Amino acid sequence: MQISWIRVTSKHESGSKNYERTYLYPDVVVIYGKPELCKHHSLINPTLLVEVTLPSSVEYDRTTKLLIYDAIPSVQEYLIVSHTAKK
Repeated sequence: MQISWIRVTSKHESGSKNYERTYLYPDVVVIYGKPELCKHHSLINPTLLVEVTLPSSVEYDRTTKLLIYDAIPSVQEYLIVSHTAKK
């Protein structure tokens, strides 16, 4: 099964931001167990999310996406891979 995006369906703990209609496209998604989908085939239970940064996305990946992914109860880890990392 291929899932092209995840949907954030919960609020950040502070309650100051509501991400209920936020759709994101992580570079890698790992699910423990059975995928749970809602409308439009969006995944609501990712366990591990991985983002590979781009020069234009570094700040967004480290700030906004971190807060959004933190609002998903099933997420255990969020891994950011630097585009400048040496091989």
